[in-house]
Amino acid sequence: MSRQFIAIATAVSLLSLPAYGADIFGSGTDDNSFLKDSYSDDWDMSDNGDPLDFEFGLRYFYSLGSSKLTVDGANYSSEDQSHVIELHGRIDDNSTDTFLKGRIGYAAAISGTYTRDGVAGTPDINVGSLGYIAADFGYTPVGTDEVRVGAYIGYEYLADNVDKTRATHINATEDDLYIHALKLGGVARAEINDIIDINLEAAAIPFAYLDGVLAGNLYGASGGLMFGVNVSDDLTIRVGGRAMYLTGSSATVPTSAAVSVTDIELMRYGALLEITGRF
Repeated sequence: MSRQFIAIATAVSLLSLPAYGADIFGSGTDDNSFLKDSYSDDWDMSDNGDPLDFEFGLRYFYSLGSSKLTVDGANYSSEDQSHVIELHGRIDDNSTDTFLKGRIGYAAAISGTYTRDGVAGTPDINVGSLGYIAADFGYTPVGTDEVRVGAYIGYEYLADNVDKTRATHINATEDDLYIHALKLGGVARAEINDIIDINLEAAAIPFAYLDGVLAGNLYGASGGLMFGVNVSDDLTIRVGGRAMYLTGSSATVPTSAAVSVTDIELMRYGALLEITGRF
């Protein structure tokens, strides 16, 4: 009889331990509990979302270019149209309000005309190439969840080899022109009802180095504006435009030191159509 009593008492004691333990240690929500849980139910960071946003896509750039310069007192100018295919990407770090974006483009379909003092008419330009690589790093500390404003620093390498007649008129043996441009500017980005986004940027170009057929230093400005519509949770279509203008008082011709080149103006602008994936 005593053994049965001891067995029953032991079983009752073991069954009461969970309730007793709950009173002592608590569930983490009772202010009177003796000890608390180490973590809340939502401690897992995966429930709070990834702070990084990614965009990658394809753009079509209908690019219009123009150049003006004076060679030994004779005025020279050209205009061209090119069709550029561009790959682009962007990474936003929402935890630091910073972003990194880049693009690479190349055009194979090019046409245009040029004029020069002493040359009759406007001869055609139908050979050449245009390519570029650009990268920007920005910081947007001002604003709300819908609108962010900040600044950025950027670099662009432009191989503007559209005008193959330029070398002939400045007595140069090389006909390619390369531009290394530094950009310092401001950016603004707005998202409206998770459907529409607007991206605006404007920058000064305090320094741009010419290499190739010409050598020298230029300065100028650039800007861009894009309007987008989120057609789904992970796909956006945008339209807009971009422009860059550079100027300088003089440049040298590395292969012909006797030639004087002054009053340089280079401009490239046009319309953009973009399709972008977001994740």
